[in-house]
Amino acid sequence: MVVISSCRAKNRYILDVVRRTFPEAIILRPWWQGSSSLQQLRVWSKHPLRGAAKILRRVSNDVRDRRHERRAVQLLYGDTADSLDLPPHLAVPARDLRTGRTADILAALAPDVLVLSGAPILPPDLLAIPKHGTVNLHFGVAPQYRGEHTLFHALLHGDYDHVGMTIHRVDAGVDTGPVLAYVRPAMTAADDEVSLGVKCAQLGARVLVEYLHTVEEGAPALGTSQTTKGRLYRLDDRTLWKDIRSWASRSILRRRPPHRVAETTRFFPAASELALRQGSVGSRGNRLT
Repeated sequence: MVVISSCRAKNRYILDVVRRTFPEAIILRPWWQGSSSLQQLRVWSKHPLRGAAKILRRVSNDVRDRRHERRAVQLLYGDTADSLDLPPHLAVPARDLRTGRTADILAALAPDVLVLSGAPILPPDLLAIPKHGTVNLHFGVAPQYRGEHTLFHALLHGDYDHVGMTIHRVDAGVDTGPVLAYVRPAMTAADDEVSLGVKCAQLGARVLVEYLHTVEEGAPALGTSQTTKGRLYRLDDRTLWKDIRSWASRSILRRRPPHRVAETTRFFPAASELALRQGSVGSRGNRLT
């Protein structure tokens, strides 16, 4: 098994859970190379107001993301957060994921399944390499909320029924592939985007391991097709003004999530059901590669 992941806090937790059951899993961690400061200055000098707006957006996004990451690490790892190291991994340039170089690496590894957790969009030739396909963990309920920052947008709209995670097979679209499971975390009025993301990671990691067991036993599910188009949210759809609106709604207007118990909807057989089908409770098939 190969996992492509950014290894940020929520994704790192999922990796830790997977590697406890499948220690042979190989992790590829993409890294992004931004444009040079000189190139940015040239662009911004032509459009000063637009450039200033981009600088403000980048700084505010960076501050927000760093604050959220620190809190997620603390919620997931507590007192051990300061001593955390990245799991063993192979760092690959993100641009190489769209070239033949990464495809050659993945083909040489010949994985049974490819798992994506915080990974960029991959080309079809890469997705076709794993024997049993590619699975993605999307922090949002698809198809209603596809793309980026979907937990944030669901909370902003007060759409609490669509706060959760989608585990799905990957196709050529963005979060449009057949659904293997929906995970909706327990919710209280004290929850926010970060704590709900953490709860999604904790619950979703266990469901992913359950699905990987079905692959290991030779019975991978195809999932259920998404019946509507929904909406695709892009990075630019989250603005500083929307962050302010979200804060004001929560802190001033006191609009907070209602109480809800955790709920998981699977579209693949549970381990006990699979064992009964095969008539071999407790037996294991070939280990994932």
